[in-house]
Amino acid sequence: MADRDIFLNYNFAVECGPGRFAYFMKVEGLSVVMSKIAYRESGSQGGGVAPVRKLPGRAQYGDVTLLQGATADLEIWNWLMNVVNGNCERRTVSISVRPPNGGTPEQTRWNLFEAWPCEWELYPLDALGQGPLIAKLVLTHEGLTRT
Repeated sequence: MADRDIFLNYNFAVECGPGRFAYFMKVEGLSVVMSKIAYRESGSQGGGVAPVRKLPGRAQYGDVTLLQGATADLEIWNWLMNVVNGNCERRTVSISVRPPNGGTPEQTRWNLFEAWPCEWELYPLDALGQGPLIAKLVLTHEGLTRT
């Protein structure tokens, strides 16, 4: 029987290439959507109208949005600027869920293949604010696996 413990969403790690860990507050958009191809069978069954059948089409993977507190680390910024300057460095990005106590082994992992940054945004600077400065990074990718 499979382990039915529910993973908790607060202890995770993001690896942006081999040995390149980045710290994010939130990860959104891990998704797979299958397109549907509708067709009507030829002929009818029992004199009625033939039913519309549906077949699975292409899989489409959602862009992944990552939020982090802005820091002096330039790893993500330099990766983005390489893409801006025409050098699209694609990476395997891994998102792993860790046990609540922070230990190992990881509970599960999603791997984004051929990922690259397609959007970056710095949330507004606010002279009256007291929270962290937040940066948003959006990654597009060409495949998703879970291990």
